[in-house]
Amino acid sequence: LNVLAYPWTVATIQMAAGLAYFVPLWVLGIRKAPKLNASELKTLLPIALCHTGVHVGAVIALGAGAVSFAHIVKASEPVVTCALNALLLGQILPLPVYATLLPIIGGVAIASLKEL
Repeated sequence: LNVLAYPWTVATIQMAAGLAYFVPLWVLGIRKAPKLNASELKTLLPIALCHTGVHVGAVIALGAGAVSFAHIVKASEPVVTCALNALLLGQILPLPVYATLLPIIGGVAIASLKEL
């Protein structure tokens, strides 16, 4: 991870590798290409940009510090997702969903204590 100290470049190459994989599958007809209208693209664009930002952030985090701590942060993503759903979308999930987050929170807490 520290051999090439250009995290933006690494992240871009990783995203390009994905393009190099699925575009030929679409062109050759091995996989059906998605058909999206303008409304669907408008809906997906912010999600795609956020996903790209998270990927770049993960690559930067992996190169900037301990790999184990970056994985600890990534493990907390379901908790952050539920919190943002509640705050931004007003979507309150059923109690059993939140109960499944307890082992994640506990594991992240224990692992974080070990990293300190």
